[in-house]
Amino acid sequence: MDGLHLTRLDPSARWLMRPGFFTEVERELAARSFREFVQQAWHVLEPKTVFVPGFHIDAICEHLEAISFGRIRNLLINVPPRHMKSLLVSVFWPASEWTRWPERRFLYSSYAANISVRDSVKCRRLIESPWFQRRWGHVFSLTGDQNRQGALR
Repeated sequence: MDGLHLTRLDPSARWLMRPGFFTEVERELAARSFREFVQQAWHVLEPKTVFVPGFHIDAICEHLEAISFGRIRNLLINVPPRHMKSLLVSVFWPASEWTRWPERRFLYSSYAANISVRDSVKCRRLIESPWFQRRWGHVFSLTGDQNRQGALR
């Protein structure tokens, strides 16, 4: 078969053509793996930058998942600047957490106020994106009083 011809699909496989099927599959994969969530969401925050996976990203994601599920309580991340530490911990992780546990709260803080505001704005952009809303808009959204610059600090 030269490519997938949906019109010639076996009738038992027509469920593949159901509207939103692939979005559901992506949502489920992202729900099962924080690392997968990051890779899928990357284009929302960095549309002109290709996501380049690395062992440090995998390690940070794995440890943040361990915190999420209560397997560890304390985590110190020591990686050089520009290795995605802020994006992973302060932007992607809270957004991912809120897809499963919308009642969880996060506190943004930094040695400089502009950094905590920067990360909260990026997190808000991710949550308000069509990509996030198609998958988890029914689970989590920002209330009016949260939806302003600095409100997610």
